[in-house]
Amino acid sequence: MMKYHILLITFLIIKSKADSLDSSKLPHIYPCQYVGSINVTKRIDVECKSLNLATISILVHKLQSLNINRLSLKKDEFSILYGNIFHNTIIEELYLSDIPIEHIDANVLNSLQQSLIVFSLQNSKLENFPTEALMKIEFLKLLVLDGNNIQNINKDSFKSSLWTLNLEILHLTNGAIVELEAGCFSGFKKLKKLYLNNNKLSVLKRNQFQGLREVEFLDLSFNEIIKVDTSHIGDLSKLVYFNASHNNLTEISRGAFARNSVLRLLNLSSNKIKRLDQHSFRGMRFLR
Repeated sequence: MMKYHILLITFLIIKSKADSLDSSKLPHIYPCQYVGSINVTKRIDVECKSLNLATISILVHKLQSLNINRLSLKKDEFSILYGNIFHNTIIEELYLSDIPIEHIDANVLNSLQQSLIVFSLQNSKLENFPTEALMKIEFLKLLVLDGNNIQNINKDSFKSSLWTLNLEILHLTNGAIVELEAGCFSGFKKLKKLYLNNNKLSVLKRNQFQGLREVEFLDLSFNEIIKVDTSHIGDLSKLVYFNASHNNLTEISRGAFARNSVLRLLNLSSNKIKRLDQHSFRGMRFLR
C-alpha cells in the first residue's frame, strides 16, 4: 500500500509538471510582468504599470496564444481606451486602476465578449457609464466602477446589455452619483450584492430597487440620504445585510423594513435619528 501511494504521488507530480506551462517559454513582455505561479490551468496573470496604450497593445498581442486569467493595468498613461488592444485575446479578469480614463470606446471590449467575467475600473475620470463598451459582454459576474465622476445612473445606462442577465456583484462606489432612476436595476436578475456607498445620493425614489429579487447585500453608507422606507427597499425580499450608516437619516418610518423579513444585519449608525417608532422593526425575526 505504501509503495502504491508513493507511485501515485510521483505520477501526480510528473503529470503536474507535464501539464504546467513552462515559464521559460512564455513570450517576453517586459516592462509588463507575469504575476504569481503558472499551474495546470495554463492561465497567466499579467501586470503592466506606467505604460502608454500602444506599448500595452503590442505586449498583449504577444499573449494571443495563451489564456490570460487576470490582466492588471495600473497607473498607465492614456485617457481613452480604444483600438484593437484585446483582439484575438482571451482574458477573464480585466483590472484598470489609477488611469485617467475619460472614455471607453464602444468596440474595444468586443473581443472579450465570451471570456470576460470581471471588469474593474478604479480611480478614473470617467463621467458617463460605459454602456456601449460593455453592451456585448455576455458572462460578466463582477463589475466595479470605483472612484469616478459619473453623476447619474438610469435605465439607459444598461440598455440592450447582455451582461446584466448574469451579473452577481455590482460596485458603483466612491463616486459622484447624485441620482438613481427608479427601477434602473430591474434587468439584473441574478444580482446578489449591490454597493453604492460613498456617493452623493440624497433622495431614494419609490420602487428604487424594483426587480432585484435576489439581492442579499445592499450598501448605501456614506451618502447624504435623508429617508429610507418600505417604498424604497420593499422589493428586496431576500435582503440579509443593509448598511445605511453615515447618512442624513432623521427617523425610521413605521414598517420601513416590513417586507425585508429575512434581514439579519442592519447598520444605521452615524445618522441624525432622534426617535424610533415601536413598530419600526416589526416582523424582523432574524435581526441580530
